[in-house]
Amino acid sequence: MSPDAKRATLLTLAVALVSIGGLVIWMSLRTEPPVAALRPSETYVVAEPTPDPVTAAPVEPIPDDSSSSAPADPVGQMDPDDMGPDRLYVPALRIYASLAPVRFSGGRLTVPDQPWRVGIDTESAGLSAGEGTTLLAGHVDLGGTPGALSPLAQMPVGARVYVTDEQGRRSDFVVSSLQQYSKVALPREIFATDSTRQLALVTCGGPVISDGMERHYRDNVVVTAVPV
Repeated sequence: MSPDAKRATLLTLAVALVSIGGLVIWMSLRTEPPVAALRPSETYVVAEPTPDPVTAAPVEPIPDDSSSSAPADPVGQMDPDDMGPDRLYVPALRIYASLAPVRFSGGRLTVPDQPWRVGIDTESAGLSAGEGTTLLAGHVDLGGTPGALSPLAQMPVGARVYVTDEQGRRSDFVVSSLQQYSKVALPREIFATDSTRQLALVTCGGPVISDGMERHYRDNVVVTAVPV
């Protein structure tokens, strides 16, 4: 079986808030079909369960060493031409985040433990690919600090999404859908490298539930976008 076929059979992708390692994405074999998408609700949990809700913070300077001519706080007004390399920029949600390479190992994908970073799956389709899905995943929050993707559930269809690679080459996308799924399954195309070209952004969403000593979000929020 080819690597792409194997990835296509791994249907379950869960983005969980766990007590020891932050956000972890994992896939497991399932034989039953994926569940239908849930309609996104009007409100979402964007923080660890605490007595008071934590709301998304404004964009802050990205604390890394890479050079960029972008202002520290673009607030949705930055020219995409000013983006630095390895960046995700969503003007409509005031998201400007650095990207870090991640990959599946033993069926698990651990997202960067810095809340301001977003992981880009190196085994998904590359940004310059002509087909397949480029998968980005990040925290909705970590330790009570809003993550880079904390406002993802508010993404409007039609919004522009800009992503740069390590050379600073930019790929432009427009949001085509916002879905909320139970964590038991995600669509096959999220993992496909030979399907229709798209970008997928994934984070946690829905209510926080308890499972023994762990607390985690019930659902996944998935935004898909197509090339402009």
